[in-house]
Amino acid sequence: MAGLKRLVPRCRANVAVCVPFADDASDVAAFSGGIVGTRDGRMIVAGGPEFGASEFTAQVLLAARRLNPELACAMTLGLGGGVEDALGPAGLSTVHMARESKPDYVPDEGGSLEFWGVFEAFKEHSEPASIRAVVDRGSMGREPLLRILARDPAELMALLCRLIDELGVSGCVAE
Repeated sequence: MAGLKRLVPRCRANVAVCVPFADDASDVAAFSGGIVGTRDGRMIVAGGPEFGASEFTAQVLLAARRLNPELACAMTLGLGGGVEDALGPAGLSTVHMARESKPDYVPDEGGSLEFWGVFEAFKEHSEPASIRAVVDRGSMGREPLLRILARDPAELMALLCRLIDELGVSGCVAE
């Protein structure tokens, strides 16, 4: 997919898909090593799909499903290079994680922060069913990330193509 390399964060991208009625990270499959970009622009999927492979992306999806159970896919991407500004024009309804509001009892490890942050952002939105993007601006030692959410892989690819097209990389075709 043309333009995807631009969206891959240093910590790797990943795609997660859950089974119906997913309850915890073991019900969510993702690539065991994530998706990385090479210096020459190629994308490499490291490892195969496995249940429980991506704790952070899984927790984002599970939290979002608490208020929108139709969601079944999530993709973690980077937030640099004008990505946040392109979300609205690409038609992605967006919420923001408020890391600075995290209560002391929520640990930073194991996806707990991501679950809390996404759930709170969805809970405060007037139309949680419309949300398709979660912005996490990061913090000290944490890379800014974008999570795209969708009902199925086809919708995920369509949303990703709209975002890539909005960023000025023409001809995005879901392969």
